[in-house]
Amino acid sequence: LEKRELETVSDLNMYVHYVEELVGDALTSIVKETDNYALSPKRGKALAKILQITNITKNTRDDFNARADYPDSRILFLPRVFYAPLTPADLFYSDSEEAKSARKNVFEGLKKIAGKSIPLAASYVLSIPNDRLSGYKALCLGSLIPALENWKLMGRVGPEAVFKGIENALKIDRESWFRNIIGFIREIISNKKADSFLREYIKSQKSYSFESGNNENNYESWSPQWLNK
Repeated sequence: LEKRELETVSDLNMYVHYVEELVGDALTSIVKETDNYALSPKRGKALAKILQITNITKNTRDDFNARADYPDSRILFLPRVFYAPLTPADLFYSDSEEAKSARKNVFEGLKKIAGKSIPLAASYVLSIPNDRLSGYKALCLGSLIPALENWKLMGRVGPEAVFKGIENALKIDRESWFRNIIGFIREIISNKKADSFLREYIKSQKSYSFESGNNENNYESWSPQWLNK
């Protein structure tokens, strides 16, 4: 923070460690103290890291706008190595091919960082026992799936929409996707199919859309097989 900007991926990882990974570590410790059940702190941190990188990516434009009045302050949470030699203003405002390439590079860089944590994050949720810690399992599953659905959405709309900050292109709709996700998680926790679903979902995310309607692999087409008792 004293450097007033993030220059490298290591800087970003350090920032994420302090603002989010330690939250995952703390939640794991709370489970140990209150429920006497030991979960992996390393895996808990991986889940927290995905959530933070997802928030950084989908809020990129909002963060830039919030700091527009303070040009000398730390600009965003984007490692400068992803878009150098451009300035932050060029990154957001320029229509040059160089700027478009830089925006794509930033997006792909953040996506790669988040993606590396998916296996450990999923294994953390899988390690939470459904019988003893169903509420905590639902909480973690209800955090991981929306984050991954957000990445699917942002991947479809592309870096240009992400950097323009078009809200419906960045955040899953709370009236449809989020409602479907939370309702679905409640049921698969109840019928003890959460682990089998998560394994299948991680292997083939494109086969599972939580959107309702006529879109490919819509929620209504595949969810019944998992909701049956």
